[in-house]
Amino acid sequence: MVEYQGVVQTLLAGMPEMLKAASPATLCAEVIWTAVTDGTATLRYTAGDDAKAFMANRTPSPPQTHPLDPARGNNTHHFWQQEQ
Repeated sequence: MVEYQGVVQTLLAGMPEMLKAASPATLCAEVIWTAVTDGTATLRYTAGDDAKAFMANRTPSPPQTHPLDPARGNNTHHFWQQEQ
């Protein structure tokens, strides 16, 4: 779409610099493994300084807005049991 070309070009131009600061895939994999196996109801994890900076600059939303948040009476274990 023509309307988005300026934004797309800006993002593409900045991509090489962003990738220089990106966390290695192994770190991301470790954090994903922790998220899957830690047994907590944690919904948000960060992998590396780049992710921490991104999360610090985003507009926060309360975790209670997530449909699987335990505060809403749900959890992932219960959710997956219902799906089977």
